[in-house]
Amino acid sequence: MALHEDLAARIESIASERWSTRAGLTVPKSEDVALAGGGVTMTATMLYADLADSTTLATRFDPRVAAMVIKLFLGPTCDIIRYHQGHIRSFDGDRVMGVFMGANQEQRAVRAAMHIFYAVHQLMRPALDRHVPGLARAGYLLTHGVGIDRSEVMAARAGIRRNNDLVWIGRAPNVAAKLSALRSDPYATHITPEVFGALIDPATKVYALDGRSLWEVVRWPGAPTEETALILRSRWMLRPPSGALLRGLF
Repeated sequence: MALHEDLAARIESIASERWSTRAGLTVPKSEDVALAGGGVTMTATMLYADLADSTTLATRFDPRVAAMVIKLFLGPTCDIIRYHQGHIRSFDGDRVMGVFMGANQEQRAVRAAMHIFYAVHQLMRPALDRHVPGLARAGYLLTHGVGIDRSEVMAARAGIRRNNDLVWIGRAPNVAAKLSALRSDPYATHITPEVFGALIDPATKVYALDGRSLWEVVRWPGAPTEETALILRSRWMLRPPSGALLRGLF
């Protein structure tokens, strides 16, 4: 069959699929969702962690150095997400997505974000200074952003047989991804009011010594929804617990 006819047939097949969705109690993997018209719905908290200024890495430095920096960021970040019972379900270059479900999902995602903040500033940057001092001399400083939102989402499977993956549909994955791209140094963590309202651990809400809030409410210019016109940002970090079963730098 010629390519044109093959494409037309595939497009018609996808457009006419009958959808069969089900409620999910756990974070699905690709094989858990039917390729043809399958979908799993759930309430989930989505965390995106994004390495900032990777274009500078890719264009100004040796590819091996750029690859090392990206791995240095993504590896421990994934460890932290998993430590907090989040599930890694997507990579996009220098960005990783974690999915949190179940009890205290928002709390676990925010603690993960604050641990990532600590790892970037207290572990990753010193490691780069020790092993690749030329990066700092050239003006590169490892920075990042984390965005978190919670909503109803649906996981669907897209692609072709043997070459497909889950796509995540709903407000939370889209908003969390956009929040992770915000750059307002020293504020690296941005969350929505829905996430903040679910926080129960004082260590992620107020500074213990004087009761100051760890979060600042700010307006989000160009927010994708009215519900996210106001968001919260934080410049605080938490040290990962000693003895944590994390690989990499810990």
